[in-house]
Amino acid sequence: MCHAARLLVLALSLCGLCVATATTAGPAVADEPDRAVAVERLAALGRVWGQTRYLHPYLSTRPIDWDAPLLAAIPKVRAATSDAAYVAAVDAMLQTLGDPATRVVPLAAPAATGAARPLVRREGTAVVVDLTSLEGHPEADIQAAFVAVPPALAGATAVVFDLRFAGDAPDWVAWMLDRWAPMLLPDGTVGPAMRAIVHDGYAPQGGMPSSGGYSTYAKTVTGVRYERAADAQPASADVRVVYLTNPRVLLDAAPWAAQRSGHGFVVAQGGARYALGDWTEVPLPGGRSATIRTTEWTEAAFGADVTVPAKRDGLKAALALARKQAPIKPRVAQPAPLPMPRFVADAAYADQVAPSVELRLLALFRVWTVIELFYPYLPLIGDWDAVLPASIPRFEAATTGEAYAAALLELGTHVPDGHTFINGHPGFAALRGGPAFLAVELRWIDEQAVVTHIDAPAATAAGLQVGDVVTAVDGEPMTTRLPRLLAYVSASTEATRYRNALGSALDGPDGDAVLTVSRAKGVTKELRIPRATAWTPPPPPAGLPYRLIGADLGYVVLADLTPAQVAPMFEAFKTTKGIVFDMRGYPQGTAWAIAPRINTRQAPSGAMFHRRFVDGQAGGRDAGTFEFLQPLPPTTDWLYRGKTVMLIDDRTQSQAEHTGLFFEAANGTKFIGTPSAGANGDVTAMVLPGGVRWMFTGHDVRHVDGRQLQRVGLQPDIRVAPTLAGIRAGKDEVLDRAVAYLRTGK
Repeated sequence: MCHAARLLVLALSLCGLCVATATTAGPAVADEPDRAVAVERLAALGRVWGQTRYLHPYLSTRPIDWDAPLLAAIPKVRAATSDAAYVAAVDAMLQTLGDPATRVVPLAAPAATGAARPLVRREGTAVVVDLTSLEGHPEADIQAAFVAVPPALAGATAVVFDLRFAGDAPDWVAWMLDRWAPMLLPDGTVGPAMRAIVHDGYAPQGGMPSSGGYSTYAKTVTGVRYERAADAQPASADVRVVYLTNPRVLLDAAPWAAQRSGHGFVVAQGGARYALGDWTEVPLPGGRSATIRTTEWTEAAFGADVTVPAKRDGLKAALALARKQAPIKPRVAQPAPLPMPRFVADAAYADQVAPSVELRLLALFRVWTVIELFYPYLPLIGDWDAVLPASIPRFEAATTGEAYAAALLELGTHVPDGHTFINGHPGFAALRGGPAFLAVELRWIDEQAVVTHIDAPAATAAGLQVGDVVTAVDGEPMTTRLPRLLAYVSASTEATRYRNALGSALDGPDGDAVLTVSRAKGVTKELRIPRATAWTPPPPPAGLPYRLIGADLGYVVLADLTPAQVAPMFEAFKTTKGIVFDMRGYPQGTAWAIAPRINTRQAPSGAMFHRRFVDGQAGGRDAGTFEFLQPLPPTTDWLYRGKTVMLIDDRTQSQAEHTGLFFEAANGTKFIGTPSAGANGDVTAMVLPGGVRWMFTGHDVRHVDGRQLQRVGLQPDIRVAPTLAGIRAGKDEVLDRAVAYLRTGK
């Protein structure tokens, strides 16, 4: 058993992947339909808050505490007895941004009544396009009416768009003004440039370093170029276009571009507002939705050219401006004073170990949003969307620190990944029995908890032996203790769930652990062993981490091999016909030095990578992934051309699996043992109330040919597992099988 492998298992036992007990159920609910509505409302609130947190440019460029309005909204939403009260709470949260484009969308205007007004009419020499005449009409009627507009604009010298809606202007207003703009503007006119926030993976929080290269930055996108179709009939070359608006309309790129060209003007009846960018929508219960800005313009909007009082009809002023005989002069756009983007650190609320219900729901919303937007293996973990409403009652009822810790661990099981590490809360240690541990490795062999390595001298002194089967801990049978642990453990495969659970199975209060163990011939022992509260690394193994097996084979423990030892190792194995790479543990970054030395296939790449790419310009969701093939490093040294095998099992995880990908690509290294952990991809982390750090996989890593690795693992070409009898006899059955294969080819 290699030293680094033991460290991996013991580290997992300390990281917070631990046992939880059942928590107190929430209060009795008299009206379940009302309760379901309340949960649905909270879930939608969380989605709106989360999408805004990562997509709205203000939150990466301005010092806004986005937690505070959520914490204020949660009690209002929980207390809401009507849709109106709920909508008001959500809208109040969004209004704290000071952004008119981020809001709850008002209800559609009532269906039109009375005599219909024409969409297009003539006012002397001016064409008036009265878009308000379509307010409240069915969408099909609106689309049918639009066909009358282009013919009316052809050759026009004065155009007025009447945008004075009684209710908030519908989304189609901006779209249609954009569509008609090429007929009214000089060919090739460019609209305002935009800036969007881009998340290239999830940049880790909480001071945790990561090798993933994840980052957040702002990108600038050039404005839309309005190019006229070859068969389009434009307006007059000296056309003047007036946008007659009021505060119910959010003007967008087309009016801005028209103003800059000198052909466009804005008359505001009571005021004018610019949308200043793009947005996305999040559905709300009851058929409503919230719009969230996802980009902002890099140049300041021009505003109104003429403003008239709200109670005065602005049409006369608009017509006068449209018919005015004055030369067309382009205007100079002014840069908008945009702050530089910055990394936004989430508050950890470290002193809130028993958080309020508002902070508990904040924790849930953070986790759900980050996994939803950034977790690269989202398609592999089931219905994540359903996890949010299903978890809300659990977090509402978690009124104690221990219950909150248990709720987090339970949530973690919905992200089944060997990299789902949740730590930092004192409740985690309490849930697994106490803060103390034994430096003893247990493995699940022949469906029993078997001692496979002992690093604690006190355990050896007490009589614990490799090959002992632990049947009870502190009087609790392993048949009940292990299922209790498994219920709150996250892992990519069933084997790694057992590995992680057994990593904390011997934990408990400070003092002596009482272990009941069974041995050969039915012998049972009860041993008292002092637990430790601080980790003392064992001394490194004596001698070199590589050796000859006979004269024909090399054997190397990759968990102990350093990069500096790679070249001497190959020299020592120069005349051998095969090498056994023992990767039943965690390596020290040697794959990049070894793979080039065995790259007899001259493979250019060793693995395929994907990471989530959250782009505000694309509305954030489904913005795609950043993909690349990771190259194998070159070498000028001689190549080892003998056969190579790698020993693997559930302790082969992450960089260890990556080592296997490199070797497989380089020379077709064969895998012998049992499947690896199925958890690869540089880890990143978020922080949660209570000082909790939640780590997760940030990259989707695959075999170089695109085959899935996550939740599958490296699959052995020759499957062989250790047995209890073999361990008690001091045998390494996996190594023995590898030696036989290299010598016989079978």
